[in-house]
Amino acid sequence: MYLLIIEDDKDAAAFLAVKLQEGGHHTDIAYDGENGLELALTRSYDVIICDRMLPKRDGLSVISTLRYKGNKTPALILSALGDVSDRVTGFSGGADDYLAKPYSFSELAARIELLARRKAGASERGPRIAISYRRADSDAITGRIFDRLISRYGSHSVFRDIDSIPLGTDFRVFITDELKKTDMLVAVIGRLWRGGRKKGGRPRIYNEEDLVRIEIEVALSRDIPVIPALVNGALMPNADELPDSLRNLAFRNAMVIDSGLDFDQHVERLIRHIDQSVRSRSEVEWCVGDLRLDRLAHTVIRAGQSISLQPREYRLLEYLMRHTGQVVTRTMLLENVWDYAFDPGTSVLEVCISRLRKKVDQGFAYPLLHAVRGAGYMISVPK
Repeated sequence: MYLLIIEDDKDAAAFLAVKLQEGGHHTDIAYDGENGLELALTRSYDVIICDRMLPKRDGLSVISTLRYKGNKTPALILSALGDVSDRVTGFSGGADDYLAKPYSFSELAARIELLARRKAGASERGPRIAISYRRADSDAITGRIFDRLISRYGSHSVFRDIDSIPLGTDFRVFITDELKKTDMLVAVIGRLWRGGRKKGGRPRIYNEEDLVRIEIEVALSRDIPVIPALVNGALMPNADELPDSLRNLAFRNAMVIDSGLDFDQHVERLIRHIDQSVRSRSEVEWCVGDLRLDRLAHTVIRAGQSISLQPREYRLLEYLMRHTGQVVTRTMLLENVWDYAFDPGTSVLEVCISRLRKKVDQGFAYPLLHAVRGAGYMISVPK
């Protein structure tokens, strides 16, 4: 791997570089924040190891500037400031990991390897973000938010409701399918968000076929994180101002995005929240194609459909997903899922695989669980 060390203590930097080089890594060293930022922006690295207290530009400023410029290289902060509040500040500034000094080199090396693996996985699939808004309410500022998110995540990662729906397509079906693949919904709320009302009637948000209502209903029902973004001086609607299916939205923590001088700062804060939320979910939620496994809730969902598994089936699926794209042998499964130190000589594994395949593959668009003849099993998306 190619690693960048940003550390003003020359002895500490030299020691770290030597140890990492002994592990087969290539290293560059910068002794101040300005030089570190320049190297990070002009060269390609797998991981950045950055001290927090640096001359010319502190480590948090280096990392936040990289994120603002769209640089996603994983960054680990090394700092003598190790309190919880210090670590939270580091993560809020865009750091991917935080290790307090003094530290164990073996732990640092393990964390670097983990960050590199995350980067490899993230390069295959970035976060999927949907933007919900009402044209008559917030078209102009939503366009600006959309452009910034496209700049940060790429055009294939951001879905902007009606503008992304092919002509002639049933928008209800299309939106539902898109949100199944979404990691985050940004709900842009202006003063007219609930929609105009017909004479003597209710606002449009009460119409069951209202596009904005459908988007947020689907997100809330599928436990997709929703960030309300208040624009144009709007206030968060009260629960009694919303239909029953949307009332939980009133209790979501909202953020303000101003269209004036603070716009860039506010959108950067939105991006940090998206990154943190997606990063947090990735720790507990594993995905292969349209199959999701939540390790905290012990739930399994494929294409929006909940799948009920027996405890052994769940452990088997969890182990396979931990090794997505890799062949897992019969011995590995018996040792790690059944806790056997020997092959029992029965078909217990094959029976469980068969049950699991019926539950996660049968009736869906494509198979995920594959038998590799003479080798074992693998879970992956077909090429």
